[in-house]
Amino acid sequence: MSCRELLLVSNRSSDPRPLSNAEQLLFSALQGLANRGSAGFGRAGVYCLSDNFNDLAFQPTAAELWLEQIGLPHQLSDPWALLTTPSTIRSYILCDLEQNPGSANAASSLAGVLGALPVDVSLQARVQEKGFTLLEDVTAWTIGDVLARYPGRFNKTFAVELNTGFQTGDGIAWGPRDYAAANGALVFFGDAERQEVMAQLGPSAAIYGWGPTTAMGEEGFILDVGASGNYYIAADHAFNLSVFGSLPGSPLPVPDAAPGPNPPVTGKCVAFFVSDGDNLQWLLNRGNFAGWWGSPVRGTIPLGWTMSPALHALAVPVWNYYVGSLTDQDEIICGASGIGYVYDNIAKSNHFAEFLAKTSGFMEAAQIGVVDVFGLDYSDHAYMDGFTAQPAVDGVFYTSYSPWVVPPDPTSFISHGKPVVPNTVNLSDDAGPAVQQILSDPDPTAAFAVYVNAWGNQNNPLQTVQSACQQLARQPGISIVKPSQLLARVRALSQPGGRAGPAAGD
Repeated sequence: MSCRELLLVSNRSSDPRPLSNAEQLLFSALQGLANRGSAGFGRAGVYCLSDNFNDLAFQPTAAELWLEQIGLPHQLSDPWALLTTPSTIRSYILCDLEQNPGSANAASSLAGVLGALPVDVSLQARVQEKGFTLLEDVTAWTIGDVLARYPGRFNKTFAVELNTGFQTGDGIAWGPRDYAAANGALVFFGDAERQEVMAQLGPSAAIYGWGPTTAMGEEGFILDVGASGNYYIAADHAFNLSVFGSLPGSPLPVPDAAPGPNPPVTGKCVAFFVSDGDNLQWLLNRGNFAGWWGSPVRGTIPLGWTMSPALHALAVPVWNYYVGSLTDQDEIICGASGIGYVYDNIAKSNHFAEFLAKTSGFMEAAQIGVVDVFGLDYSDHAYMDGFTAQPAVDGVFYTSYSPWVVPPDPTSFISHGKPVVPNTVNLSDDAGPAVQQILSDPDPTAAFAVYVNAWGNQNNPLQTVQSACQQLARQPGISIVKPSQLLARVRALSQPGGRAGPAAGD
């Protein structure tokens, strides 16, 4: 369905009566079903006005900014009034967020398949008053029950992982649940359920959301997904994906950068790039925030920005906003790890080739030549060799997850004629240590890839980058360049008559 107008549902903590978790669960599914055209709303879509991620205070909010970019007529709606609109949805799936929080995911999973709304027991009487009838009772179900009773009914290309810790404040009651409902995808949480879900997915499938932070945490579930040949897209607070997917329009290719001088082959060379653009919720919830894309520092210094391929595919107005507001000093990098977040172990899976083909296809379509990949073993060149073998890839940066940023061997190398450079400087909160690391390196021609931690730096990473650049500028023989220029220099120095050298200090 292509939307002609939008019905706005406010989901803000500052509302006079904020939506409860149970209400968010219900209306996220209604949003997804409406935006795929099966809710009887005609050409009207449903758009969620959400808070800024982590309650950052800036105006317009990200949700308001994207509404402006979409440019469709819109009106604020009472969400409960939407249930009285003439609709093809007249049934519900009963769940119990208090006694069995996992039943929320079971109900969300069935919403898109059955065309019914997930309803918590606390709202059952209210929806019955509006004429809805019970279709399925999943109050005691797990995802295993869903798969057993509805085999083969779900989307094979992706699933959604969302926390159901509603009692502790960790549960995600909206997020990308609308996207799951719109596309008939499974919603689950945790290691055991992930294995059950991935067993029914097709090859090289995406997992949207975020996994458990206990035990091995992020490292554990990213390894788990990659071992199966699948990939992760951080998106647990990604709102309105079903809206963006229902809009016409094509993603803009990244324009060719204005030609700049090649960095000198002598002296130290430094390139900065900002993390977490690969994080879909970050891109959807930061917008023009003054500590990030809206910073007055942007455009004054060479800077790389990691961007999620999922944004290119799923949220064209947002992608086009970022691409359309690039300055000559900005450079977009594909990350993390290509089409989705993985580590080195995906190279041992049976679906690494499909993963690489998707990555290369995106980079060619978006006209991006540089990719940042995450991993745990920099010595495992098979992983990087897979990327450099792709025709769309000009060079690779490697970010070590454990140990963080700094791999045991900081030496760059050439693979398939293309440079692979590890990030060896972590810029987070204080520019001093990063600057000292660069200045104290004894190699006069060292190349430094600086990983700018967007989660740190007091929510103002560009200010820290500016401080680092100012300190480095006081020293002779240091060039600050774009990431692609640093890669070009490493490649040039690897040629006969040049010197490959370490990517950072030993």
